[in-house]
Amino acid sequence: MLPPSFIGNWRTATARSRCCKPSHGYASPWTRLTQLAASIRISRREFKEVVQTAKASLQTCQDQSDAHGEAQHWLSIADARWEQVRVAASSSSPASKKMSQEPSWNKRLMEALMAAKEAQHLFQRLGQANGEASVLQAIARIYSFKGEPRLALEAAKESAMIFKTLNDLHGAAHSLLIEAAAHLARGPETALEPRSKPAKEALAAAEEAYKLCQRYADQDLENHALKVLDAARESFQAVSAPALEKKREVLMAIDNRDRGLLEDMGIRFKSQSDVSRMLRLDPRMEALEALVSGQKTQQNPSLAAPLEEAAAKADPAMERLMTIAAHALSAGR
Repeated sequence: MLPPSFIGNWRTATARSRCCKPSHGYASPWTRLTQLAASIRISRREFKEVVQTAKASLQTCQDQSDAHGEAQHWLSIADARWEQVRVAASSSSPASKKMSQEPSWNKRLMEALMAAKEAQHLFQRLGQANGEASVLQAIARIYSFKGEPRLALEAAKESAMIFKTLNDLHGAAHSLLIEAAAHLARGPETALEPRSKPAKEALAAAEEAYKLCQRYADQDLENHALKVLDAARESFQAVSAPALEKKREVLMAIDNRDRGLLEDMGIRFKSQSDVSRMLRLDPRMEALEALVSGQKTQQNPSLAAPLEEAAAKADPAMERLMTIAAHALSAGR
């Protein structure tokens, strides 16, 4: 039952509104009370009655050029249909949700989306920013429920921006929570986008919403904001955790003849090029060792190629060592 004071004010506003023609963009007392009545009936789950009343009033608003009233009735239809589907889904078992996703739900969601689009067009034409923000919030909810997080994200961001511009921080908190949930539901938009970006943006939106909720005596909204914030934190921590480094096998550059021994020890090589790179000594070192040990190229033709290769590679440090070694060898003789 509605309180007597509400019914009395409703009747007074009705009588006054019938005596004058509402102007464009002006929310008459009758329109505001109709909006309040629709919200109360939706909370009481009288969805069918709200939709029937709103549809019956659309033609009257059009005849009276009451664009604001018409937009509000479209928004009431959108809110009623979305809430109707949400309640039905929350009371259904997981098995029934998977079965064709309830065609009746999809039909009502489409009706809600079309009604919200009509309301958005009218509010934009009237320059009613508050009404447009409310409609965008409703659109974001619908897209989020339909499993289209990117479209939900776009509407929620725009709604939050308008609400903050109007200093309606309570409305902004609602839109920011929808934005945070949409970020969590979406993945990276491109292959180049970091995996942590959606979680990071969700965390930022959830933290902002939670701070706004603490300013109002809306415990239900604050509790919901805390749940979204916790989910955003967990997601951000999960994708930001440093990846475990893979263990790397340390190979010593030794003679090729030891390859068999290394393989017997369990060391495996990816390809022959890896074997050559890891196990073959630098030819310049072979040449240097030959000089230090006093061997001559003529006596050991196998060292001719390493010496030529060493000479072909420009390496000042190695050249200096080669020179020192040659002088040491000559002085020893």
